[in-house]
Amino acid sequence: MAETKPKILIIEDDKAIGEGMQQVFTNEGFDVVLAPDGETGAASAKSEQPDVIMLDVLLPDLTGWEVLTKIKEDDTTRDIPVIIDSNLYSAERETEFLDRGAVEYIVKSDLAPKVIIEKVKAAMKEHPRAQKAT
Repeated sequence: MAETKPKILIIEDDKAIGEGMQQVFTNEGFDVVLAPDGETGAASAKSEQPDVIMLDVLLPDLTGWEVLTKIKEDDTTRDIPVIIDSNLYSAERETEFLDRGAVEYIVKSDLAPKVIIEKVKAAMKEHPRAQKAT
């Protein structure tokens, strides 16, 4: 039986950043779903049932906070680990996102792609989903 690839949903409105992250994770063996805005991202979380979600904070329609809230309030998506990725940092913002259910808050401009991949893999290992919705 073929091993299934881990699936990551990247919710990122900056096309260049999204496509760059998509390439990095594809090269690392992930099945990548890219969503350009919060509404699409929240819908994709439900329909795609990814193993992990990378969620930008500043999005054109819904904020990252609103998307995270939708994901964590839905029975079919609440157990998916969500990593917040932003170029803006404040300790207060990080605490708010972690308290709401995110498993990690990273400043994407501060980290090399290899470090981001390591953080995603660690989040998947530390927060495995009990079962995937079918």
